[in-house]
Amino acid sequence: MSRLAANSNDYFYSHICATLGRNHYNGLEWSDITVAEMYRFLGIMLKISLSSVATGGCVAYFTSKDKVLFADTGRQPRTIQIANSQGWAQNVMSLKRFKQIRGTFHPEDKLVSLGKDKCYHGTV
Repeated sequence: MSRLAANSNDYFYSHICATLGRNHYNGLEWSDITVAEMYRFLGIMLKISLSSVATGGCVAYFTSKDKVLFADTGRQPRTIQIANSQGWAQNVMSLKRFKQIRGTFHPEDKLVSLGKDKCYHGTV
């Protein structure tokens, strides 16, 4: 986990920060990914892959309120609230931090790329 966090932090500083020229990414000031955050991030990713939500992508797992649907039935518009549809992931980490880590997540190690590491993606 510490290698994943270190490689992801390195990717931010060498590619994203150098390109953007600032220390903000996805609307949040950057702070290095800790090992504990990497555990939480991978836990969220695993749970998302095991329990899918019909709509909304990963954002649906971070919603703090139940989903509300609006149906226009002519003169009597209806509002339907779906109970227990709020996301669970906002209790683990914020959506902006999740997107930061997801955008910088790089499991490869540049030194092991010469040894045919299957996680190495290389640069284009």
